[in-house]
Amino acid sequence: VLVAEAIRRAFDTANANGGTLTHPCLALLDEAANIAPLADVEILEQHFREKPEVSGTARKIAESLALDEEKITSLRLGGIVGHHEVIFGFPYQTVRIVHDSIKREAFGTGVAFALQQLSLCPDGCYTFDELLMRKLRRQLLASAAD
Repeated sequence: VLVAEAIRRAFDTANANGGTLTHPCLALLDEAANIAPLADVEILEQHFREKPEVSGTARKIAESLALDEEKITSLRLGGIVGHHEVIFGFPYQTVRIVHDSIKREAFGTGVAFALQQLSLCPDGCYTFDELLMRKLRRQLLASAAD
């Protein structure tokens, strides 16, 4: 695969913020929503003060949980790179799932991961989730063989 084509394919498969860990968090959120369908669910996202719009990651989380955008609370403060928190409210307790980007460099890790994984795949189109699952399957098979 030509490098330019691999880069284009990698960007096409990257998630809203380009980080690698956002995808497993989305899968965890989906499972939590399935386990507790009657919980109150809200999304809190925080970014640097100059970011004018609701983040794409928060929108993707809301979409994956079938929530309206009104369930997203946005805060803009100082130099926060990125903070996403999903709060499941139950009677007498809450469960919070949090993802923080500490440095802006985190946004490129998903693209780097996708490029590396695409180099192991036959030609074709792959989603980020497919690349992640292929890697997890290889790791599970390797650990089962040990």
